[in-house]
Amino acid sequence: MLVTRAAAVVSLVLVGCARSPAPSPSSQGSQGEDGSHAPASSSTPTAPALAPSSSASAGAARPGATREERCQEAARACGARLIAGDDEAVADCMPPEGLRASGGRTAVLAELAKGRGEMASGGVRIERADIDAPRELASGDDHLFAIVPQRVTLKVPQGHLLSRSYLLGVSTDGGDTWRFLDGAGLDRARLKRLFPRFPEALTLPSVTEPELVP
Repeated sequence: MLVTRAAAVVSLVLVGCARSPAPSPSSQGSQGEDGSHAPASSSTPTAPALAPSSSASAGAARPGATREERCQEAARACGARLIAGDDEAVADCMPPEGLRASGGRTAVLAELAKGRGEMASGGVRIERADIDAPRELASGDDHLFAIVPQRVTLKVPQGHLLSRSYLLGVSTDGGDTWRFLDGAGLDRARLKRLFPRFPEALTLPSVTEPELVP
């Protein structure tokens, strides 16, 4: 029972803005609520499983890197922020469309804080996040999308909970910079609401239930 609850709670943290229906225009908040918030000034904590560069960020583009490499580096940096509990920086990793769909930045931060509180009370913590290179890229209008496989390991009282999912990378500058939605809360209908020109050719991977591992 606790394992099932832990999976539900971590979904609250990981899925974030990906799962909420779009609010009415009057509830979307000010411009600062749609993702225009300046990135956090503190350096990104380094997690052993991710080992990102200390200068990596959701918006950083390493000179000479391919768009796939930039996507993976940005996703790893965002994973390190998630593990470190830096919710302001986690919100910076989300695209404006996703923030708006959740009622704005303030609502996303409140949801993240709620999820972390429930995880702490249940003895659950995010231990590591393994981010693979993008498996598939496709363009839709002025957006570039990428499917980024991820595996998140949680420490739970019974052992470890492994969640296999994916991130949807979103770029509006041809792959120089990337932001992300967690695939566990996405389906094509939701994506069409967020991105009307979302490419039909991009295949969304199936997401399995988290499993208890040693």
